[in-house]
Amino acid sequence: MNTCAIRMIGVKDMIKKFLSVTALAASAALLSAPAQAQSWNGAYVGAFGGSGFDGADSIYGLWGGYNARLEDFVLGAEVEVYGYSGSQSDGFVKARVGYVANDSILVYGTLGTGRYLTGGTNLWLGGVGVEFATGGPATLRLEFDKENTTGSSLSSGPSFVKAGVNWNF
Repeated sequence: MNTCAIRMIGVKDMIKKFLSVTALAASAALLSAPAQAQSWNGAYVGAFGGSGFDGADSIYGLWGGYNARLEDFVLGAEVEVYGYSGSQSDGFVKARVGYVANDSILVYGTLGTGRYLTGGTNLWLGGVGVEFATGGPATLRLEFDKENTTGSSLSSGPSFVKAGVNWNF
């Protein structure tokens, strides 16, 4: 099989994984209680699971942070720690900037720095996501992230889709 065909198979697998996780998160949002206005202000903690692309392991972890809403925009800071299905684990400090699409949906971008906790290598991470209010203190979240070692190109590191739930205080 030629290199182009192998790359196309990888892209198809990546699209299938992304659509599967998106459908799961959308279904959970639709099946939850009717969405009420979310303040998008204050502290939160959460847990997530995810899947990697291009041979990356599945991941699981915890995140927590603080958001401040300014009109239709949200600024936030977050700490995230996760492990791979292998033995690797990462830790990140991230900034989040979002737009409140309506009072129950937040669309955001994130950028951060971190380390392999088991190896000490410096990392960076960038991503985009969407968060859905559930009508109570919980929110559902879907995020696509790209991570890499500091100084490496954007295209060479692993990518992940994460689905999670947050508890807002």
